[in-house]
Amino acid sequence: MEQKIINMLAKSVEIIRPHSAVSFTPFINSVRSQLNNPNPFKQQIFRNALTQLEASPLADTILQLEDLPKVNELLHLVYGLLTNASDNESDLYWGLCVPMEPIMFFGTAPFYSILEKANEYDMDCILCDEDFENILENKLYFFYSYIMAHFYDHRLPEKKSFVRTIKDGKTGLTKHFSISLDTSFVEVSAKAPLPPLSMETLEKISKEENGLVQLSQLLPMDLFSFTGFTVTTVKDISQQYALDSIRNIIVNTKAYDLNYDFTEVKEALKELVQETSIQICVLPLIRVNGKLINEAAYYKNSPLFSESLDRGTLPENILDMLQKSPGGAQVFHFKDTAAGTVLSPEKRDALISKNIYSYALLPLHYSGHIIGTVEIFSDIKDKVSNEMMALLASAKELLAQLVYNYLDAMDAAIEAIIKKNYTRLQPAVNWKFVEVAWSWLHQTGVGKNALWQHDHDIVFEKIYPLYGAVDIRNSTIERNAAMLKDSLVQLDILISVLNKLKEKTDFGLLSEKLFTCNHWLKELNYAGSYFKDQLQLTLFLENDVLPFLKQFTGTDTTLGEIAIPYFDALNEETGIAFGHRRLLETSMTKIITSINRYFDFLKDEIQEAYPCYFEKFRTDGVEYDIYIGQSIAPAKPYSDIYLKNLRLLQLTSMAAVARFSHALGSELPVPVETTQLIFIHAQSIDIHFRPDEKRFDVEGAYNIRYHIIKKRIDKVRIEGTGERLTQPGKIALVYFGDEEATEYLSHIKYLQSGNVLLNDLEHLQLEELSGVTGLKAMRVGVNLDTDDAKNLLPDRSKQKSLQ
Repeated sequence: MEQKIINMLAKSVEIIRPHSAVSFTPFINSVRSQLNNPNPFKQQIFRNALTQLEASPLADTILQLEDLPKVNELLHLVYGLLTNASDNESDLYWGLCVPMEPIMFFGTAPFYSILEKANEYDMDCILCDEDFENILENKLYFFYSYIMAHFYDHRLPEKKSFVRTIKDGKTGLTKHFSISLDTSFVEVSAKAPLPPLSMETLEKISKEENGLVQLSQLLPMDLFSFTGFTVTTVKDISQQYALDSIRNIIVNTKAYDLNYDFTEVKEALKELVQETSIQICVLPLIRVNGKLINEAAYYKNSPLFSESLDRGTLPENILDMLQKSPGGAQVFHFKDTAAGTVLSPEKRDALISKNIYSYALLPLHYSGHIIGTVEIFSDIKDKVSNEMMALLASAKELLAQLVYNYLDAMDAAIEAIIKKNYTRLQPAVNWKFVEVAWSWLHQTGVGKNALWQHDHDIVFEKIYPLYGAVDIRNSTIERNAAMLKDSLVQLDILISVLNKLKEKTDFGLLSEKLFTCNHWLKELNYAGSYFKDQLQLTLFLENDVLPFLKQFTGTDTTLGEIAIPYFDALNEETGIAFGHRRLLETSMTKIITSINRYFDFLKDEIQEAYPCYFEKFRTDGVEYDIYIGQSIAPAKPYSDIYLKNLRLLQLTSMAAVARFSHALGSELPVPVETTQLIFIHAQSIDIHFRPDEKRFDVEGAYNIRYHIIKKRIDKVRIEGTGERLTQPGKIALVYFGDEEATEYLSHIKYLQSGNVLLNDLEHLQLEELSGVTGLKAMRVGVNLDTDDAKNLLPDRSKQKSLQ
């Protein structure tokens, strides 16, 4: 034990202080209270102690600091009574100080060692690096907590232990200590009557930000006198503080990017193991499309990974080595053979060549998988020890969470880039966009909010296209016919309204409008199913009649009521002048919605055999492109059997579409029919993603020709007859060479045998299109009157919902 007077507040600081003096009296009174302890052994201890205390002439007096050496034996007695017999003095941070003053006068050697070396009687020591205002605030809080409890039976909200920080100037290490103050042996008296303070007033003051200032004004510190001593216990919480620092980093770090180097975490880990002469590498294991990245620059700070990559070893192989290791963290000492460690002699030699003589690695697990590593290494032999790794292991779960958050942020950044700069992608091609997004992140080292540069080509080469189209038969003609019928209805209502208005007034323009309307009505009745002057009629009705009626009837209530039926008829959602068009659109929408739903099912169904890209377009019907090939799924070997299977599925699906669209006919307000078209293209093409349009498109003269042809064949006619190739209840297959049709012929025969297709196959020569010659076609009927086709569909349960 040691006696040293250390004032923890500089003497030059002018603050109001209470009157404080050291005395054994409160302690002696406490010992007397223990004489009736039910434990006879303890009772005897306290009796002997009291005898020794009372024998000292200074025991019951006010002691000056210079008197303390005279009672050294009594101070040792206090230590013996207040600490456990099993406590090791060399490990205990324990001391005594003047009541309500940070003046230490007796304590253990470790206690004094953290107060800096001091002169025995007079030394100012600033224990912490906190700003002075915090020190004073803590002193005030402790002081008034005691006063409130003693005089007013009111307790201020409990405050955490005071934490002080000391930084070693030589090593740079920071240590943290919590300080607990025990005032059990302190007595206080007021020098004058205290002001009455109600519980309500005290509660209010306690909650206010300047509560301590108010209390210091109501109850100045120099109003009180203290005697006794305060027991101070200091606990080294450096390890817990380091763990809390990492925990705070996890909570407070809102964004990560590739430049995030875990600097704060590494400093906290050095505090945790109390060693600065080591280096630390925290390495998240980033995966792109399920594989660890191979960029050497990313692993440059990792001794193990960078060394392995230098020798051509993939990160996946290193991870496999770690997963097979018998222990979690391995410590390697290079002074011996390191028998039983994971590292091979070659790896150890490679690390030594980098001036690393002590090395350890801690794998970080999350949900049973290694997601990162922490490497500790030094150029000093045996610097990394098992004890150090045991301390590091206490932070393992926190580090794993931190690394998981980092990896999750990287995934989110990649996803955000794809979503913002591309579009919602299908799984079959998403991997390619992930690679591009990661490449950009790696090159720029920034997160998801950085400005994206569209300089990354996304191309799938040598893939096989399948094109199909389902259209509403004669949709334009049907729309024109519906409009003609609605125009007749509109003119009938308009003529009726104009005649009624004419009966009410002799306004001259009414006769002219009636004449024009009757002229248009006559023209429509002669038009049949197509009216070539529909545009002129629409202009007359919208730009001439409608403004006229609004102006003529707008100021006269009687005339306005006459015009109401016409205005009501013009409501697109409810008016009878749109009735035929609404019925037609309802029928077409129901058909197209069913077809779209079917193809959505089909898109998922076709991925099961081999990944492929399926893109659907909405027109008057539904068009789609399917692309399949090795470049779309490089991880899975490609074979033409997948293409053949997909073509059979395409033909089967077209038969299904024809069949259920026919079945829906009886449920439609206006009967409509669909046509089914397939374009057979046997050669592979390349597709390129267009970021401006956020879709795939073809490139190159040959590839573009494929695109042009498929867009022109929907209205192609049969040579010599002028008949449209596409017909309801049939599937048309367009191709160039007979060899392209051979495979589909086999599929057609198979489906004919299953009663899905009719035995009416036609081989047709087609008219020349602009810039396209030599087109041929097959056309085959679909069996619309049987349920047998269901048995050949990909998923019967799904098709049931389309009926």
